[in-house]
Amino acid sequence: MDNFGAVYSIPYATGEARGDTIELTFRYEEGPLRDRFVYDGKRDTWHFVLGTPDSAGAWHLFADYDVRRVKPPLSPPGP
Repeated sequence: MDNFGAVYSIPYATGEARGDTIELTFRYEEGPLRDRFVYDGKRDTWHFVLGTPDSAGAWHLFADYDVRRVKPPLSPPGP
């Protein structure tokens, strides 16, 4: 889910899943990054919220996404 490249997938994250929420924290040298994924079963969508802390430790929004399934394209007709 990361399009910035493999180097940004290190270090590994720690976290937990509770109900429909998964929260992961990545501890980079520059500072931590927190990813929260919340599933909405009624709409079959995911809400991603990524955050970074300030110098006082308060978390702030870095990115916010709503993700939904895309129906696969129809196959072309056969011969």
